[in-house]
Amino acid sequence: MANLVYPVTGYDAVTPGNIPADADVVFGYCDGDYAWKPEDWARFRDPLKIPVTVLGNLRATVADCENGDMTPASVANWIVRKQAEHLPPATVYCSLTMRPAVVDACRGEAYYWWAADWTNSPHHLPGSVATQYEDDQNRYDLTAIYDEAWLEACAAAARRFFA
Repeated sequence: MANLVYPVTGYDAVTPGNIPADADVVFGYCDGDYAWKPEDWARFRDPLKIPVTVLGNLRATVADCENGDMTPASVANWIVRKQAEHLPPATVYCSLTMRPAVVDACRGEAYYWWAADWTNSPHHLPGSVATQYEDDQNRYDLTAIYDEAWLEACAAAARRFFA
């Protein structure tokens, strides 16, 4: 990801067609009610594509921990299972409100944190690799990505996921 300027903007949406085709990084659902179809992923040729699970798919890079999706306990189980299968990286997406429960449930496990903190302005929260900061008129969400090593690990995982 050496050719990217940090922070890098990432996009996610339940409707993949809402995301600009020239996005550098896209996060898409690989399971659940809003799972992207192969043609949704194929729409993005150049950007880094990062799969997100709401059900515990081990091939996903990110576990979505929020109401209606994974719980702190199910995220902890997902991390343990990913590590047992040697499938890094394990990243947990959660809000500041959910963060204490995730930290408690995942105590002793190695994982990254993608923060949700909607301030409508890019910002970095200590301990996070990225911060989702804005919902653009319900079309897509915007994330500022600050950690190049994490993005490199995501790129390696994406190669496995899309192979």
